Amino acid sequence: MIEPIARVKISLTSDCNLRCAYCAIDKERGERADVPALMAALAPLLRAGGRVALVGLYGGEPMADYAAVSAIIAKASRLAGRLGKELRFSMATNGLLLERRHLRFLRSREVEVCISVDGPRRDERAFADGRGSFEAVAEKLKLVFAEMPGRKLTALQGVHPGNAARFEENFRAVLGLGFTNVNLEMIQGPPWNEQARGAFVRGFGAARRILLSRAASASPIFLHSVNRALAAAAGTAIAPAAELLPSGERSPAPYPFAHLAAGSRASLAAGARMVECRDRLSRRLAQELLSRRGARAYRVEAARRGLSI
Repeated sequence: MIEPIARVKISLTSDCNLRCAYCAIDKERGERADVPALMAALAPLLRAGGRVALVGLYGGEPMADYAAVSAIIAKASRLAGRLGKELRFSMATNGLLLERRHLRFLRSREVEVCISVDGPRRDERAFADGRGSFEAVAEKLKLVFAEMPGRKLTALQGVHPGNAARFEENFRAVLGLGFTNVNLEMIQGPPWNEQARGAFVRGFGAARRILLSRAASASPIFLHSVNRALAAAAGTAIAPAAELLPSGERSPAPYPFAHLAAGSRASLAAGARMVECRDRLSRRLAQELLSRRGARAYRVEAARRGLSI
């Protein structure tokens, strides 16, 4: 029996240099990583899991506390070495605080860097003064692509009711930046309705056509939800993610929603259904890929690209 891959998501801080309209995190809470507490909480999760574990760092903006990012990667790697475990790190970031020294450290630790970039419209991801961040991220990506291997870079494309109708436009814009890995993040919290759901399904159809047209080319495109479906088809089980808050406390909900009352979390059900919608479409696409010529090479490369969380 194949051991399941353990998953741990660690939120490091509530701080962020952007003010995205759909983000549910209170930037004024001032929460920062308690590294000793986080390591104490992470250790038993690694001991109990299988041989491989995925550890995802996020926030807020994790690079607002780079000292915590580097400390947890270094300490968790040493612990995994003692336990005989393989750790695969990913980090979700808006990318704007990344410097060359950061990127070289992340590259040396083979961290998958997932950069949030939803699309070119000013209102997609904005600074506190209302300026859009797309152009600033595009400029920063020149440094990022120069320092990191492409297979370790992922666009984290946020999809929510307000931009679902622009999904294809945004997807093409993300590819135009040079990404070949895209992780579709279905934003939970904003109210999804049937119109927005239908728009996403149509947009995913366009992404499917692009992916299939390039699957056997020299520059294939990879969707992380499809990568996970391909891994599952090959018999790899991926465990539900354990969530750790900056304090080291375990949370039953992702960090943006950890402070909501239990009753309020029920409003996230529509977003959870959209995650399942994405995954259902991705499973179908994975089956299409497996039936095509060159399927084995694509599946092998998809496994190398990772399963970021």
